[in-house]
Amino acid sequence: VEPFPPRASASPRDKKIGRVKILFLTLYPESVPSTRFRITQYLPFLREDGFETRMMPAIPEHLYEKYSRGKTSWTGLRYYLSEFFHRLGTLRNPPEHDVVVLQKGILSFWLRGMESCLKGLKGRLVFDMDDAVHLAPPHELPRVLRFLRAPDQTRRVIARCDAAVVSNEELACAIRGWNANVHVIPTPVDTEHFVPQPKNRIPNAPLKLLWTGNRSGNSNVNRMAPILAALGGRAAAELTVVSDSQDFIRFEEFEEGSIRYVPWSVQNEKACLASADV
Repeated sequence: VEPFPPRASASPRDKKIGRVKILFLTLYPESVPSTRFRITQYLPFLREDGFETRMMPAIPEHLYEKYSRGKTSWTGLRYYLSEFFHRLGTLRNPPEHDVVVLQKGILSFWLRGMESCLKGLKGRLVFDMDDAVHLAPPHELPRVLRFLRAPDQTRRVIARCDAAVVSNEELACAIRGWNANVHVIPTPVDTEHFVPQPKNRIPNAPLKLLWTGNRSGNSNVNRMAPILAALGGRAAAELTVVSDSQDFIRFEEFEEGSIRYVPWSVQNEKACLASADV
């Protein structure tokens, strides 16, 4: 475990709060949108305010890249095992902390007994979520291992937390019966990082549409095919898809030239968003 990064120069607030260490336990590494937009984009600001921060995903970036795109049950099982042992090691021997922010869950699947592992965390515990993980986990265990599933694990975890933070009021209403200390922080866009370019639209030029996400949501792109066709095809609109994978996108359903794929990277996402109309 690496030490926390050096603190920024002390500010008046820093002297007031002392050396508060915040440990962020995320489900996914920084390449995944929910981690970037709910956690990592806040870290520089927290450090400027005198907090010490550390982020530890349930599965490291290199293993996520290796196993998350697999199409066989064996690859999926290796993802689950890697995630389980990595997170278990963190919970058994966590770095020094005052506050723990648990994002979306202990693991990406509900596994019996994992709530008890939270007892090793000594600081205040805060749960953060930006989608309905209280209804179902992001991933389901294979059918043969379904007997290990822990129903409603997210509910029990939220109930034992000191506070919960959600992205909208609908989620807040859904979980207030389990934890009275619920706060809404909408998922923001860093407008110093994502800056639209000045638009000098050419008359009759196609409208530039942008969809950005990752493999888990790629199938939603297919819903755009009839919409683009109704708009008039590529002469009216062009869709750019920025994602970590082309899986589940049915390009054959789109008119030729009306859709293009751009591999996700921080630079590509920023550039495509800046040039998009919608």
